[in-house]
Amino acid sequence: MPDFTYTIQKIVESILSEVNTSTPGAIVSYDAVKNRAIVKPDIPKWLADDDELATSKIVEVPVLWPASSGGKTSFTMPLKSGNGGLLLFTQRSLENWLSGSKEMPDDPRQFDISDCVFIPGLQSSGVSADPDDVVLKFDKSELRIKEDGTVIIKTDQTEIKMTGDGKIDITAQDKASLNGVEVTVKGQFKATIDAPSITLAGNVHILGDLTVDGDHP
Repeated sequence: MPDFTYTIQKIVESILSEVNTSTPGAIVSYDAVKNRAIVKPDIPKWLADDDELATSKIVEVPVLWPASSGGKTSFTMPLKSGNGGLLLFTQRSLENWLSGSKEMPDDPRQFDISDCVFIPGLQSSGVSADPDDVVLKFDKSELRIKEDGTVIIKTDQTEIKMTGDGKIDITAQDKASLNGVEVTVKGQFKATIDAPSITLAGNVHILGDLTVDGDHP
């Protein structure tokens, strides 16, 4: 005959088996306009009777992005099928809240598997991180911020580097264009253009002295 401690333990296990807290999961599909996803937990649920409950899809799941000012400021990224993240299950039903209500939910359910949010990023393989820099990356393009204040924006063909001491370097493997209604280049001491050939199209106005070095007609 089971003793009292064993009985209590089984009761507690049975209750806890119905409580969902958080678990790794993945995107099945994502509606970026509505910011709602269909997700699926990665790990089957272990029931109190030692049975395994296979995972099923969870629909209308909000995705958690950093945002403020009522959504006027936000940071988002593309989500594709199979992208991993963390499923965070809520204490109360989200149905009314997702419709804009902050009143007590109509349904008294708690920690239910249907009430969760998806936080992108959690993967079993992990995400490669930089030990020193803040890095925002998308495929071959990245924004890198260093501790000394240097900011580097680059693709596989172009780089813009703004150093902490006030220098800016722009490097392009192909053409570089600067367009505007009015473009001003101003140097406190001097401005230098160094190229084998320079073409000026349009009227040229020179304010100040013009010095020409080298051979000229």
